[in-house]
Amino acid sequence: MRRTLVGGAALLAATVACSSVVVVLGATVLAVEPAAPRDRAAPAFVSPEGRPLQVTVLGTSLSSASRYRWPDEVGAELSRRIARPVEVHRVAQPGGTSTWGTTQIERVAATRPDVVVVELSVNDADVRHHLSVRDSVARHESILDGLASARPEASVVLVTMSPAVGPRAWARPFLSRYYAAYVALAQRHDAGLVDLYPRWNALPADERELGDGLHPSDTAATRVVVGPVVGILAAAAAAGR
Repeated sequence: MRRTLVGGAALLAATVACSSVVVVLGATVLAVEPAAPRDRAAPAFVSPEGRPLQVTVLGTSLSSASRYRWPDEVGAELSRRIARPVEVHRVAQPGGTSTWGTTQIERVAATRPDVVVVELSVNDADVRHHLSVRDSVARHESILDGLASARPEASVVLVTMSPAVGPRAWARPFLSRYYAAYVALAQRHDAGLVDLYPRWNALPADERELGDGLHPSDTAATRVVVGPVVGILAAAAAAGR
Protein backbone atom coordinates (compact mmCIF):
# COMPACT_ATOMS: atom_id res chain seq x y z
CA MET A 1 0.00 0.00 0.00
CA ARG A 2 2.81 2.40 0.93
CA ARG A 3 4.65 1.60 -2.31
CA THR A 4 1.48 2.42 -4.25
CA LEU A 5 1.12 5.77 -2.50
CA VAL A 6 4.76 6.67 -3.15
CA GLY A 7 4.40 5.72 -6.78
CA GLY A 8 1.22 7.77 -7.07
CA ALA A 9 2.89 10.80 -5.53
CA ALA A 10 5.78 10.52 -7.97
CA LEU A 11 3.37 10.28 -10.89
CA LEU A 12 1.46 13.33 -9.66
CA ALA A 13 4.69 15.32 -9.33
CA ALA A 14 5.72 14.34 -12.84
CA THR A 15 2.31 15.33 -14.20
CA VAL A 16 2.49 18.75 -12.53
CA ALA A 17 5.99 19.25 -13.87
CA CYS A 18 4.89 18.34 -17.38
CA SER A 19 1.92 20.68 -17.10
CA SER A 20 4.25 23.50 -16.07
CA VAL A 21 6.40 22.86 -19.11
CA VAL A 22 3.34 22.99 -21.34
CA VAL A 23 2.29 26.30 -19.79
CA VAL A 24 5.72 27.81 -20.33
CA LEU A 25 5.96 26.48 -23.87
CA GLY A 26 2.47 27.76 -24.59
CA ALA A 27 3.43 31.17 -23.29
CA THR A 28 6.49 31.14 -25.53
CA VAL A 29 4.35 30.30 -28.56
CA LEU A 30 1.99 33.16 -27.72
CA ALA A 31 4.81 35.63 -27.09
CA VAL A 32 4.87 38.91 -28.99
CA GLU A 33 8.35 39.39 -30.41
CA PRO A 34 8.65 42.71 -32.29
CA ALA A 35 10.91 42.73 -35.35
CA ALA A 36 11.92 46.36 -34.84
CA PRO A 37 11.71 49.01 -32.10
CA ARG A 38 8.25 50.55 -31.73
CA ASP A 39 9.53 53.92 -30.54
CA ARG A 40 7.16 56.86 -30.23
CA ALA A 41 8.25 60.48 -30.09
CA ALA A 42 7.76 62.20 -26.75
CA PRO A 43 5.62 65.35 -26.62
CA ALA A 44 7.63 68.56 -26.74
CA PHE A 45 8.35 69.97 -23.32
CA VAL A 46 9.27 73.46 -22.24
CA SER A 47 11.03 74.00 -18.94
CA PRO A 48 12.00 77.30 -17.33
CA GLU A 49 15.35 78.68 -18.41
CA GLY A 50 17.86 79.42 -15.71
CA ARG A 51 17.60 76.02 -14.03
CA PRO A 52 18.71 72.53 -15.00
CA LEU A 53 16.34 70.30 -16.91
CA GLN A 54 14.87 67.79 -14.46
CA VAL A 55 14.59 64.12 -15.47
CA THR A 56 13.10 61.58 -13.04
CA VAL A 57 13.23 57.83 -13.57
CA LEU A 58 10.44 55.78 -11.99
CA GLY A 59 11.49 52.16 -12.17
CA THR A 60 12.73 48.85 -10.88
CA SER A 61 16.17 47.47 -10.05
CA LEU A 62 16.93 47.92 -13.77
CA SER A 63 17.11 51.65 -12.99
CA SER A 64 18.53 51.50 -9.46
CA ALA A 65 21.63 53.41 -8.44
CA SER A 66 23.02 50.32 -6.73
CA ARG A 67 23.32 48.54 -10.09
CA TYR A 68 23.30 51.02 -12.95
CA ARG A 69 24.77 54.29 -14.10
CA TRP A 70 22.71 54.56 -17.28
CA PRO A 71 20.31 57.20 -15.89
CA ASP A 72 23.26 59.43 -14.98
CA GLU A 73 24.83 58.78 -18.38
CA VAL A 74 21.53 59.77 -20.01
CA GLY A 75 21.69 63.05 -18.09
CA ALA A 76 25.29 63.74 -19.06
CA GLU A 77 24.78 62.94 -22.75
CA LEU A 78 21.47 64.83 -22.92
CA SER A 79 23.18 67.86 -21.39
CA ARG A 80 25.80 67.76 -24.14
CA ARG A 81 23.14 67.39 -26.83
CA ILE A 82 20.93 70.29 -25.72
CA ALA A 83 23.70 72.48 -24.29
CA ARG A 84 21.98 72.81 -20.95
CA PRO A 85 22.50 71.35 -17.46
CA VAL A 86 20.44 68.24 -16.70
CA GLU A 87 19.72 66.76 -13.28
CA VAL A 88 18.57 63.15 -12.95
CA HIS A 89 16.52 61.78 -10.05
CA ARG A 90 15.64 58.16 -9.39
CA VAL A 91 12.58 56.72 -7.73
CA ALA A 92 13.50 53.08 -8.16
CA GLN A 93 12.63 49.99 -6.16
CA PRO A 94 14.17 46.53 -6.66
CA GLY A 95 11.20 44.23 -7.13
CA GLY A 96 8.93 47.22 -7.65
CA THR A 97 5.79 46.77 -9.75
CA SER A 98 3.21 49.17 -11.15
CA THR A 99 1.25 48.59 -7.92
CA TRP A 100 4.15 50.14 -6.04
CA GLY A 101 4.42 52.80 -8.74
CA THR A 102 0.91 54.03 -8.04
CA THR A 103 2.06 54.99 -4.53
CA GLN A 104 5.01 57.04 -5.76
CA ILE A 105 3.27 59.89 -7.60
CA GLU A 106 3.88 62.49 -4.88
CA ARG A 107 7.50 61.41 -4.53
CA VAL A 108 8.05 61.79 -8.27
CA ALA A 109 6.20 65.12 -8.41
CA ALA A 110 8.36 66.43 -5.56
CA THR A 111 11.39 66.29 -7.88
CA ARG A 112 9.61 68.83 -10.15
CA PRO A 113 10.34 66.79 -13.26
CA ASP A 114 10.25 68.11 -16.80
CA VAL A 115 10.45 64.50 -17.98
CA VAL A 116 9.45 61.26 -16.23
CA VAL A 117 10.88 58.00 -17.55
CA VAL A 118 8.80 54.97 -16.50
CA GLU A 119 9.92 51.33 -16.56
CA LEU A 120 7.90 48.96 -14.36
CA SER A 121 6.60 46.23 -16.64
CA VAL A 122 9.45 43.74 -16.15
CA ASN A 123 8.29 42.97 -12.61
CA ASP A 124 4.59 43.14 -13.45
CA ALA A 125 5.31 40.20 -15.75
CA ASP A 126 6.61 38.06 -12.88
CA VAL A 127 3.84 35.53 -12.15
CA ARG A 128 4.64 35.71 -8.44
CA HIS A 129 3.15 39.20 -8.35
CA HIS A 130 -0.20 37.97 -9.69
CA LEU A 131 -0.64 40.90 -12.09
CA SER A 132 -2.26 40.10 -15.41
CA VAL A 133 -1.51 42.25 -18.45
CA ARG A 134 -4.89 43.90 -17.87
CA ASP A 135 -3.97 44.58 -14.23
CA SER A 136 -0.63 46.03 -15.32
CA VAL A 137 -2.30 48.32 -17.85
CA ALA A 138 -4.84 49.51 -15.28
CA ARG A 139 -2.13 50.40 -12.78
CA HIS A 140 -0.04 52.14 -15.42
CA GLU A 141 -3.15 54.10 -16.40
CA SER A 142 -3.40 55.20 -12.77
CA ILE A 143 0.28 56.22 -12.74
CA LEU A 144 -0.01 58.20 -15.97
CA ASP A 145 -3.21 59.90 -14.87
CA GLY A 146 -1.63 60.70 -11.51
CA LEU A 147 1.44 62.23 -13.14
CA ALA A 148 -0.74 64.26 -15.51
CA SER A 149 -2.63 65.64 -12.51
CA ALA A 150 0.35 66.25 -10.23
CA ARG A 151 2.76 67.49 -12.88
CA PRO A 152 0.81 68.35 -16.04
CA GLU A 153 3.74 70.15 -17.66
CA ALA A 154 5.95 67.04 -17.53
CA SER A 155 6.50 64.82 -20.54
CA VAL A 156 6.30 61.07 -19.85
CA VAL A 157 8.39 58.46 -21.63
CA LEU A 158 7.70 54.74 -21.23
CA VAL A 159 10.65 52.38 -21.63
CA THR A 160 10.67 48.63 -22.27
CA MET A 161 13.75 46.93 -20.91
CA SER A 162 15.82 43.80 -21.36
CA PRO A 163 14.70 40.16 -21.77
CA ALA A 164 15.07 37.44 -19.16
CA VAL A 165 16.59 33.96 -19.48
CA GLY A 166 16.53 30.72 -17.50
CA PRO A 167 14.44 30.60 -14.31
CA ARG A 168 13.94 34.37 -14.45
CA ALA A 169 12.27 33.92 -17.84
CA TRP A 170 10.18 31.00 -16.59
CA ALA A 171 8.76 33.37 -13.96
CA ARG A 172 7.95 35.85 -16.75
CA PRO A 173 6.51 33.67 -19.55
CA PHE A 174 4.49 36.55 -21.05
CA LEU A 175 7.10 39.31 -20.62
CA SER A 176 6.85 40.41 -24.25
CA ARG A 177 3.11 41.00 -23.85
CA TYR A 178 3.68 43.30 -20.89
CA TYR A 179 6.20 45.22 -22.96
CA ALA A 180 3.76 45.33 -25.89
CA ALA A 181 1.18 46.93 -23.61
CA TYR A 182 3.44 50.00 -23.41
CA VAL A 183 2.83 50.66 -27.11
CA ALA A 184 -0.91 51.16 -26.64
CA LEU A 185 -0.39 53.04 -23.36
CA ALA A 186 1.97 55.51 -25.04
CA GLN A 187 -0.51 56.16 -27.84
CA ARG A 188 -3.47 56.51 -25.51
CA HIS A 189 -1.71 58.93 -23.15
CA ASP A 190 0.36 60.81 -25.74
CA ALA A 191 3.55 59.61 -24.08
CA GLY A 192 6.92 58.85 -25.58
CA LEU A 193 8.11 55.26 -25.94
CA VAL A 194 11.64 53.90 -26.11
CA ASP A 195 11.31 50.25 -27.08
CA LEU A 196 14.58 48.70 -25.92
CA TYR A 197 13.31 45.11 -25.89
CA PRO A 198 13.90 44.39 -29.60
CA ARG A 199 17.25 46.14 -29.38
CA TRP A 200 18.30 43.74 -26.64
CA ASN A 201 16.93 40.75 -28.56
CA ALA A 202 18.95 41.75 -31.62
CA LEU A 203 22.18 41.31 -29.68
CA PRO A 204 23.99 37.97 -29.51
CA ALA A 205 23.20 36.30 -26.19
CA ASP A 206 26.70 36.79 -24.80
CA GLU A 207 26.56 40.55 -25.43
CA ARG A 208 23.47 40.94 -23.25
CA GLU A 209 25.57 39.92 -20.23
CA LEU A 210 22.56 38.70 -18.24
CA GLY A 211 24.60 37.20 -15.44
CA ASP A 212 21.68 36.33 -13.17
CA GLY A 213 19.20 35.84 -16.00
CA LEU A 214 17.49 39.21 -15.51
CA HIS A 215 19.94 42.04 -14.88
CA PRO A 216 22.34 42.94 -17.69
CA SER A 217 25.75 44.18 -16.69
CA ASP A 218 26.14 47.90 -16.05
CA THR A 219 28.34 48.14 -19.14
CA ALA A 220 25.82 46.40 -21.39
CA ALA A 221 22.94 48.47 -20.04
CA THR A 222 24.81 51.71 -20.63
CA ARG A 223 25.64 50.64 -24.18
CA VAL A 224 22.05 49.70 -25.08
CA VAL A 225 19.93 52.16 -23.11
CA VAL A 226 21.63 55.55 -23.25
CA GLY A 227 21.58 56.33 -26.97
CA PRO A 228 17.89 55.61 -27.69
CA VAL A 229 16.65 57.34 -24.52
CA VAL A 230 18.76 60.43 -25.17
CA GLY A 231 17.55 60.53 -28.77
CA ILE A 232 13.89 60.66 -27.73
CA LEU A 233 14.49 63.22 -24.98
CA ALA A 234 16.71 65.47 -27.09
CA ALA A 235 14.11 65.56 -29.87
CA ALA A 236 11.36 66.51 -27.41
CA ALA A 237 13.54 69.24 -25.91
CA ALA A 238 14.34 70.65 -29.35
CA ALA A 239 10.67 70.63 -30.32
CA GLY A 240 9.84 72.69 -27.24
CA ARG A 241 12.21 75.52 -28.01
